[in-house]
Amino acid sequence: MQRVHPLQSIFERAKHVVFSFAIVTILGCAVPTSGGERMQVEVDVFSGRPNPQWTLTPPEADQLIQRVQALPSESGEGDVKEGLGYRGLIVTKSGDRTENYTEISISNGLVIANKNGQLRRLVDQNRTLERWLFQTGKNRLENPLYQQIEQQIK
Repeated sequence: MQRVHPLQSIFERAKHVVFSFAIVTILGCAVPTSGGERMQVEVDVFSGRPNPQWTLTPPEADQLIQRVQALPSESGEGDVKEGLGYRGLIVTKSGDRTENYTEISISNGLVIANKNGQLRRLVDQNRTLERWLFQTGKNRLENPLYQQIEQQIK
């Protein structure tokens, strides 16, 4: 029977503990926050083909909700832009990160937010929310399309 030095046994155990801790830490960092909810942004621009879209990161989604909740109510009769070309942005959810918003349409200074089945009309002064949300898609959209729409919402 081969004798194992007591320190060697301790080092082997410590090595296994450190390895296990590293694996748990790495796996823990890979788990998405807030249950992995997703918010999709769709650019309402095309007719007859799918609109481009991207998924917001959790921090972007949180910031979007904060910005929407800070908007004042709109009392006029304005409506979202219709017709050909860029019409606005549509945010949809899958999960609970959206604070009960199921869809948020942003177009030409107007935000229509569907919250708990009720439509809320909000003012996007100077299209600040629309421009901020659109810029989150800068590296997620084809550059010529991004530049064309960016010129329209300045």
